[in-house]
Amino acid sequence: MPVLRSFIIIALLFIHSVPTASGAAAPTKVVIGFAAMNARVAPLWITEEQGILAKYGLQAQQVFLRGAPTLVAGMASGDINFGRSGGSATLAAVGAGVFPSVDAACEALVQTAHTTHASPGVAAQMNERYDAYRRIYPALRQIQHDNKRQQAHV
Repeated sequence: MPVLRSFIIIALLFIHSVPTASGAAAPTKVVIGFAAMNARVAPLWITEEQGILAKYGLQAQQVFLRGAPTLVAGMASGDINFGRSGGSATLAAVGAGVFPSVDAACEALVQTAHTTHASPGVAAQMNERYDAYRRIYPALRQIQHDNKRQQAHV
C-alpha cells in the first residue's frame, strides 16, 4: 500500500500544479505514461480503476510506451504530463543530446508541487535513528564486503 499511497500523493500534487480554466468544474485532462507492465505501475491502474483520479478532477489517459527513453522524450516534449520511469532513461536522454546535462533533464522532468516537513518530534526521532545508523554503518559495510568476497570464492 505504500506505493499506492505515494502515487495518490503524486496525483494530488499534480492536480494543484495544473491550472484550471477559470475555476470550471471540468476535469483536468492529463496524459500519464508508463514503460513497464509490472507491479510498480499497479498503483496507476488501481487509482484509475477505483475512480480516485476522477474523484480529484483528473481525466487521465494512460499510455503504455515500449521503452523508458520514449517516455522521457514524450515528457520532454510536453505530450506526456507525467510518468513513471527509472533514472536510466533520463541518463539515456542526456547521452542522446535531448538535454545538455543531467541537471537540465531533472529541471525539465522533475517537478515539486509541494514539500511536506516532518513535525519536530518526528524529525528528532528520525535524527536519532540516523545517528545510530551512522555509528553502525562502518561495521555493516565491512560485513557486506566480506560476504561478497566469500560468495565470489564459492
